[in-house]
Amino acid sequence: MDPKSRTTSPTQAIRLLAICLLASLSIFGARRTGRRKLVHSESRAAVLHRRAHERYLAHQRYLAHQRYLAHERYLAHKRYVAHERYLAHIRYLRRIAHYRARHAAWLRRIRMERAGYMYDGQVWDTNPVHPGLSAGDITAGEDPVVRAAAERALGDRNGTAVVVDPQTGRILAMVNQKLALSSQYIPCSTTKLAVSVAALNSGIVNENTPVEIAPGRYVNMTEALAYSINAYFEALGRRMGFATVSYYEKLLGLGRKVGYRIAGESPGIYPAAPGRGGVAKLCSFGQGIHITPLQLASLVSTIANGGTIYYLQHPTTPAQVADFTPRVRLRLHIRHITPEIEDGMMGAVRYGTARGAWLPGQNILGKTGTCSRGETRYGLFASFLGIRDPRLVVVVILRGNHLVYGPLAAQIGGQIYRTLDTDNYFDSLGVLASRHITRRYRRGER
Repeated sequence: MDPKSRTTSPTQAIRLLAICLLASLSIFGARRTGRRKLVHSESRAAVLHRRAHERYLAHQRYLAHQRYLAHERYLAHKRYVAHERYLAHIRYLRRIAHYRARHAAWLRRIRMERAGYMYDGQVWDTNPVHPGLSAGDITAGEDPVVRAAAERALGDRNGTAVVVDPQTGRILAMVNQKLALSSQYIPCSTTKLAVSVAALNSGIVNENTPVEIAPGRYVNMTEALAYSINAYFEALGRRMGFATVSYYEKLLGLGRKVGYRIAGESPGIYPAAPGRGGVAKLCSFGQGIHITPLQLASLVSTIANGGTIYYLQHPTTPAQVADFTPRVRLRLHIRHITPEIEDGMMGAVRYGTARGAWLPGQNILGKTGTCSRGETRYGLFASFLGIRDPRLVVVVILRGNHLVYGPLAAQIGGQIYRTLDTDNYFDSLGVLASRHITRRYRRGER
């Protein structure tokens, strides 16, 4: 071959160069495409791996949470079991304490019923019958008719009966005088009379003011006195406060001697502050107050005569009766409110807690009380005869066991009134109470 023939022409050189360039581009593109496919394939695997790892971690967290909840349930169950064991132990201790208290009370009751127990030189027991308590009573200056009626009604019961003239303060009869002069009695619901005076005179309510005693239930003073509704007077006590209540009750004679030179009379006890139940319990049943039957008779006499507080006097000889002179301790301006209290007291006798004292043809106004102190139970009845010109106040206080309560004392008080009515004693006093029946009760309304 001719050497000249192997010489590349410019055109051929350009062609060869173009071919080489295209070949190079094809190789580079193929390599790049393969690398891109490889990178994409590795990224997808990583995503799948990451998602699988996240699912694994989520499952592990779920399992850990379930273990935590199971542990909490276990601990809660242990706390519940421990609390139930604690409650069972407390119930057991309370049951044991209850049985021990019942046993101790039973032993005390047996001892007291057999021999009684001494308190301030007097025998106090839970037996509702106690003969011989009137031994030593000074009766020479008492009204023999009233004395006989009170003794006959009271009998051998463990208690006392006091009859007073509210217009003079003279004690007409005082049966079982040692008990009548003692202050170891709780006023129970008879304290509601003094609370009524305080509430009415303070303008807190009137006899027709409705007071809520339960959701949707309202009563007025007449109904509250007639049925002795504690919630009503507890509400009044909260409204007035201890200062107002104590002021009026002390003014009416609680916590002081109300008799004039009566040997052996106790002044009673009035607390300096309300007790555990507060002023509400003090107003509903006289918690913390100790009274004498004479104080209760003085309180009812003040309501009966319209506000005059007499010193109670107990003549001991006929000469003292002949020279008797009423002695006024204080005059209260409460005559305008006493009729509102009298309506409730009359309601108690006509249809309330003191129905046992009702006497046909006469107006008897009263208030009962029932409560306990320790093993001793008290039944009280405070009353007076007549509305416009009352001439007789009768107070009966009994003590004993569960057989003693206020309505029983009202029956005894009613028996005193009935005996005096049978003996025509009211005619000698000029008491024609049946003519003074208020318009409300003449119509038979309540």
